[in-house]
Amino acid sequence: MKTSHVVVVAVLALALSSAVAVAGGVQDVFVDDNYTGLGDETMVGFPFGTQPEDKEIGDDAFASMQDGIDRANDDGTVNVAAGTYRENLEIDKNLTIVGADRVTTILDGDVNNNGTVNSRGTVHVTGAAGTVNISNVTIQNGFTDFDGAGIEIDGSTVVLDNVTVSGNHSTDGDGGGVSVASGGVLTMTGGSIEGNSTIGAELGDGGGGAGLVNFN
Repeated sequence: MKTSHVVVVAVLALALSSAVAVAGGVQDVFVDDNYTGLGDETMVGFPFGTQPEDKEIGDDAFASMQDGIDRANDDGTVNVAAGTYRENLEIDKNLTIVGADRVTTILDGDVNNNGTVNSRGTVHVTGAAGTVNISNVTIQNGFTDFDGAGIEIDGSTVVLDNVTVSGNHSTDGDGGGVSVASGGVLTMTGGSIEGNSTIGAELGDGGGGAGLVNFN
């Protein structure tokens, strides 16, 4: 009888431990679009198909960047394998996002692959984020009627390293490529902001071409 109680307590403790881990997030997250369709608890390698298979779908491995961002701890790292990710990202924590290579790791804001205008750009970094580091990715095809079709920085610091921001368009806002507002800061090393466009809501604010506008 005592043994049964011990087993039950152990199982409950394990379940509680797992729940706490989910609530608290993880430090290192791994994203690969090849994980699409795999069920939770499937063990995978990163990138997909490599060894060791020590990452777990739904815990520290995800098919989408936003799921990885949501799962990561504050100050965590999201590692992104080569692939095309059709998403619009919302980032509200200190975070590091590292792609495999900016030529092969593509964040494509045209979520539906049909030129639909979205309410936000490809990446929205909120004032709650603090500092966000992004490296080795291309951010493209954001299409919005708001500011910052590629990246909208709203009161946080964004550090870009070897990042291309191109082919983004704002139809009724400012900063076709990047918009920086509310005390936000943009630092960029390598990479480029080019080939973006906008129809500025206010004369002189458009920031077309390179598509960078600073409201500070």
